[in-house]
Amino acid sequence: MSNAKVETGNVKVELTKAARLRKNLIDPDRIELRDLQRLLSADANTPIFVMNRSDRNQKRPRGQVHISINDNGEVSMLKIPKTFVPVEITNLFPAGTIMRSQNFLRTVSEGKITLHNPDESLIYLENDEAQSELARLRNVDDKYNEEMDKEMAQISTEVKPKGDDGDPVVETAEEKTPKKKSRDSSRIVSADQVQNEKEAVGVLWRVFNVVNDRSITSDRLLNALRNITGEKFRIKDFEYIKEKSRNGNVREWAQMNIDEIKGGEED
Repeated sequence: MSNAKVETGNVKVELTKAARLRKNLIDPDRIELRDLQRLLSADANTPIFVMNRSDRNQKRPRGQVHISINDNGEVSMLKIPKTFVPVEITNLFPAGTIMRSQNFLRTVSEGKITLHNPDESLIYLENDEAQSELARLRNVDDKYNEEMDKEMAQISTEVKPKGDDGDPVVETAEEKTPKKKSRDSSRIVSADQVQNEKEAVGVLWRVFNVVNDRSITSDRLLNALRNITGEKFRIKDFEYIKEKSRNGNVREWAQMNIDEIKGGEED
């Protein structure tokens, strides 16, 4: 049974992998531009899914990515929101328009966004928590989005008059403004800081705050943890998450990351 396959479209996905995707424990496989071009050649209606990687592998806070697209002579902005879920962009622009945009291709090549297997992305988005995250993104009046927009003000964009394809060129100006390191960007150094909770020493403040935030329901905790960016998680963080959470998916996600880190240390 473990080797059985499910057919969702262009690609067959192993059931064991599909189960992990549905729990949002793993990301959909990353694909290259040539892979996407091949899929579009076979089926022009293939959806394009991207993931926001503006945090540069947790080296800085993740921000919105703005890409100007020349759509039949009119320039429109494609916004990739700050989120951990794959985002379909072909519901905003036709695939041909996207693939002709030098700004889009440049953003992919710079690693600010990554392309992902469309079939696996669809499976990933079947999860209730992923749907909840998409609903949050759609709700522009949501308080969480307003707070997120304030965070995004740290990352400005500068639009130049023209690019290689006539589109304005969008440049992120993350490096231009030095950021002050807040308490949330550091680790707990003493049990005295957290009411003598000794197991929290060494844990990221942001992890501690999210795990102990009673306003975050158990079923939304994984979303909140995955939206923490700009930090380097350590085994200590995942062990703390696993110890404190009663949600099976969160505990499984934490253990997978512990195993991955330990596996990397052995290599």
